Amino acid sequence: MFTSDKIIEIFCIADDFCKEFDLETQKHQIVPLDKKNYHRPPEVVHLGFL
Repeated sequence: MFTSDKIIEIFCIADDFCKEFDLETQKHQIVPLDKKNYHRPPEVVHLGFL
């Protein structure tokens, strides 16, 4: 059976891994060059059959 100390240690290791993984994935992200401009503003579409 796992003791609470062992469970806490496992979660700390997982947390450290997630922090490092996030840093590495941010380094290799593809950043969009510009924001897309849409011709029409967003609006609610009303469907007649509802």
